[in-house]
Amino acid sequence: MGFFGFVCSLVFAIVASVRTGAGILTGTVLAFASYFWLRRILQRAFDLPALENGRPSLAAAGYFSRYAGIGAILGGIYLFGIFPLWSVLLGMAMFAFALTFEGILQIFASLMPGSSYRNNEQDVF
Repeated sequence: MGFFGFVCSLVFAIVASVRTGAGILTGTVLAFASYFWLRRILQRAFDLPALENGRPSLAAAGYFSRYAGIGAILGGIYLFGIFPLWSVLLGMAMFAFALTFEGILQIFASLMPGSSYRNNEQDVF
């Protein structure tokens, strides 16, 4: 999935500007970081009991801190003009584009006779 973001950043670096390509690559890295951060937070939140020592668990607070962290990074990129903001957002969207593309590939591949996707239950990440 990171391949899509990397290729897109190279194309935009050649066609538009190096800052635009770097912004797309930065957005792709942010999307992956956000995904793995979310995965860790949710795993920890669901593994912990609802009450710890008679008090509610604060593991879910990490879920909201993720939004604050990503928002602070995007705000800094915008305020300091490091990269065009649209290129960073496009890079972050690469994650969703790649997931959609992978899903479409798996749907069509599962329809093919003798497909390796048919009984393959592996994690795509």
